[in-house]
Amino acid sequence: MTIKFIATIVIALLNIFLGIFIYKRNSQNPGNINFAAMCVSGGLWAVFMAFLYFIDSNQILNYMLKGTYAFAIFVPLFYLLFAYHYPYRLWNYPPFLIRAIIAITLILEICFLSGFLN
Repeated sequence: MTIKFIATIVIALLNIFLGIFIYKRNSQNPGNINFAAMCVSGGLWAVFMAFLYFIDSNQILNYMLKGTYAFAIFVPLFYLLFAYHYPYRLWNYPPFLIRAIIAITLILEICFLSGFLN
């Protein structure tokens, strides 16, 4: 195992554990939920990126790249939602705007995973 792989996995696991820790502290707060989701999706993205160092097969490489992009799409969404809720709402955006941002992200995710954007 290379040092790059080990360092990436350690940082990814720390990120995932940080997300779980923050979520367990106050699971009712939307800011904590979104921060935890951002940490977990960023950690899973890093795990998929770490395994790209060892891929020999093109088929496995395709799955790893899809996993990398799938989790990378969610990080900005959760960051935006976290910034909207933390520490408290400064702006009251219309609910349709937040739903539209989430819908656009989910449509991108579905299009990418289905192979439409390849």
